[in-house]
Amino acid sequence: MRTLALLLLLPSLALADDPKGGPPSPKPAPPPAAKDNSPVASCMAGGVKSCVAAGVAIVDKDRPGALVFFRKACDGKVPEGCLNAAILVDGSTPRDAALAATLFRKACDGKLQPACGKLALLLARGDGVPADAAQAITLLDPICQTGDAPACMNLGMLAEKEGDLARAQPAYDKACTGKIPPACSALAAILLHGKDVTPDPTRAATLDQQACDAGDMRGCTDLGAQLADATSKTHDYPRAAALLEKGCSGGQPVACYGLSILTESGRGVKKDAARAKALAKQACDAQYTPACAPAPTSKKH
Repeated sequence: MRTLALLLLLPSLALADDPKGGPPSPKPAPPPAAKDNSPVASCMAGGVKSCVAAGVAIVDKDRPGALVFFRKACDGKVPEGCLNAAILVDGSTPRDAALAATLFRKACDGKLQPACGKLALLLARGDGVPADAAQAITLLDPICQTGDAPACMNLGMLAEKEGDLARAQPAYDKACTGKIPPACSALAAILLHGKDVTPDPTRAATLDQQACDAGDMRGCTDLGAQLADATSKTHDYPRAAALLEKGCSGGQPVACYGLSILTESGRGVKKDAARAKALAKQACDAQYTPACAPAPTSKKH
């Protein structure tokens, strides 16, 4: 009887764990941890190509941290990492010019034209690297050939400074076509006064007017001077005075001086000795030395 009573109790013991009377249910296993596929995780795991994206993701909040990621990508031969690192270093305070130049060079070696353009400017100025105008020109030339107007402008200025007008002229032409007004006035000056260049005053005037209309005060000044030239077949004193007035107001001391000459003699503008003197002083104060010479005085006989 004692055995039977024990057997009768067993089902009631099972009811305590499982209402169905079966064995206890196993507890569910936790889900597997999600894999971190973020650029930061990928970069930290050794995927250097992801380091550029990792740096971009945090650059607005953590520039030093982004620089670490960019430099890691650069060290892994990813040129975009070198370029981004160079931009950060170049814009930092204090600025490490030598490091910026080194990083721009690595990015340029990786065929990134923006890096080559920036390196060219550093070479032209001797900023972080020894000055080398010839190498700067070599770097800018192929970029200009792609139609990059700012690169053409920089190429034109460098080539002109080096006396290479044969290279400067087409570079300025491309930059002018690319809507850079100072390139138009620079090209006009070459067409008027360039050594070994066939003068073309008609096109020069058109280019200067184009530059002036776009807000380039050199264009206004140069065209005003051209029209004020009594030896020119196209001289036009009233128009010259108006252009020189605009150039003078725009901060061109040579325009102020030119306008003072017209004002003193009353050519194209009302004769006014006092204003002529004031305009010459304004030009002199702006370090335009021809305006500082004393006015010629007539000798008494």
